[in-house]
Amino acid sequence: MPENEDGKSRIAIWVAVITTLGAVLVALIPVIHRPAAAGSEKIVLEGMVMRDEANPEKRFPLSSVLVSATDGLAPGQASTTNDGMFRLELKPEARAAGQISLNFKHPDYQEKDVIQVIGKNVQYVFYMWPSQYARTAPGAGVVPVFYAPVVAKTFQVPNRGNVRCGGGGTCSPDGVWKAGMASATIDAGPGKVFATGRADCIAGPCPWSRAETAGFPQIGQRTLTVSIRNWSDTVTYRVWGEIR
Repeated sequence: MPENEDGKSRIAIWVAVITTLGAVLVALIPVIHRPAAAGSEKIVLEGMVMRDEANPEKRFPLSSVLVSATDGLAPGQASTTNDGMFRLELKPEARAAGQISLNFKHPDYQEKDVIQVIGKNVQYVFYMWPSQYARTAPGAGVVPVFYAPVVAKTFQVPNRGNVRCGGGGTCSPDGVWKAGMASATIDAGPGKVFATGRADCIAGPCPWSRAETAGFPQIGQRTLTVSIRNWSDTVTYRVWGEIR
């Protein structure tokens, strides 16, 4: 084959290769840049569940509350953490519905059903009555409510954060930071025992503290004792319990 014909053949091959690659890239561009379908992004409802009380000082976050959607707009369930918070993932069609029917369950509290409007930047806070509190009877006025006596005590756990633990004394759980310890005890009184008990962090850098008393809460006993380890700046805790 003459040299000029061989060169033309090579050029023809390269042109074919480049044309093919170009066609493939053109086909891929719509796929790469295709925008997400409207309303297809994940929807998550975040909220908090608290104990309902006439006295605001006795309203505490509730852990282990099971949260579900009774209208099928959530594929699964959520459970509240120690700070009372939950995250419930919703189905895409929840956006069009605009509201959701929620159910809250806890063995020590009255079951609750709520119809909640779905919105952006909404602080969802839900309250549950303790199980021993009477409900309001529909059409029969307010039923007298029995309030279980509550004993509470607030205390601080002093410490200074970001101080390395020098190998001695009280340290953070990982042994890195200097920590402080403090304890508090509450008494139900003569002939009384505690039916419930909690220790809640109410001020300060709470995530860097935890209760470390074995067997807390001491249900069925006259006293409740809790010890708190704190490896950041000073935190404030409240220990409380219902008595019977």
